Formats: sequence, C-alpha cells, structure tokens
Amino acid sequence: MPFPILNAPPSNGVFMADKSMRPGKAEFSIDDFLGEIEKAEDIAASKPLYAERMKNKRA
Repeated sequence: MPFPILNAPPSNGVFMADKSMRPGKAEFSIDDFLGEIEKAEDIAASKPLYAERMKNKRA
C-alpha cells in the first residue's frame, strides 16, 4: 500500500513560504524594483567612458 502524500506540491511546482513565516519582510513592489534598476542605469550612463577618462587624464 503506497503512502499518501500529506503535503502535495503546488500545481505550479514551486513551494512558497507563507507570509506569516516571513517576519519583517515588506511587500514587494515591482514598480520600486524597476525604479531602482533605472536609477542604477542612469548613474552608470552618466559616468564618462574609459577612453574619455584617459584622454582627460593625459590632457
């Protein structure tokens, strides 16, 4: 006789922790996440390129 599955995996196959088991975790906001990525991209884009830095260093 096979053993019954007490905790069957979810239909999508991914186990997620119950929110009550994650103390101190703030709600995840995709908009905040994308905003942080855009901010990091802006900082990286505002830095001069390596060739420009070397040209300015020699001048």
